[in-house]
Amino acid sequence: MSAQHPYAAHDLIFTLMPNLNSKVVLDVGCGKGVYGYLMRSDKGGDKAYLIGIDIHPPRLMFLKKYLVYDELIRASADWLPFRDNCANFIFASEVIEHLPKARGLILLKETERICNGKVMITTPNGFLPTPAPSTQYETHWSSWKTCEFKKLGYTVYGYGFKWARHVNPYIGKLFRYIFTPISFKMTLLSEFLIAVKQVQTYPKSTFIV
Repeated sequence: MSAQHPYAAHDLIFTLMPNLNSKVVLDVGCGKGVYGYLMRSDKGGDKAYLIGIDIHPPRLMFLKKYLVYDELIRASADWLPFRDNCANFIFASEVIEHLPKARGLILLKETERICNGKVMITTPNGFLPTPAPSTQYETHWSSWKTCEFKKLGYTVYGYGFKWARHVNPYIGKLFRYIFTPISFKMTLLSEFLIAVKQVQTYPKSTFIV
């Protein structure tokens, strides 16, 4: 199976990401901090307050050595220990498929509860088996489709070519290069989904009681 992690698509993902200058940013399921590092070097992320969240202690211990994040927190993605509306941007790349469906929906509710700004989720388009997970946290338990995110108010974009998962890695890379301009909008064809939602909260004084 030749599916690749969308780190390779970071240029595309970053075009959809807001400017992070002076923002509070949560990287949910931060892993070894690749996206944290990329955010630090782009989009004003060097001036953001960047919080890395992961459930796997060895990953957090690894990240402590490199000081990519201003703060590291051990937490499950579907139970985020933050107050309402405290973050300006929440990013969860390749996380939601590692939760059963019901817990994945809780993750989406949690990010929207915490966020006053933009939420961005990336996930495989449909179910992608994990051939050899090295920890219990790497197993894929659920699949997600464009229509599910759209029903929840997300705008969805695509990356890559879904059937490139099943061919030689070099051919797959060529397919991704050729098809991404098409699958970006025609997400049925895409290998990965990028779901984006603007979460806007309003002061209580703006409501008429």
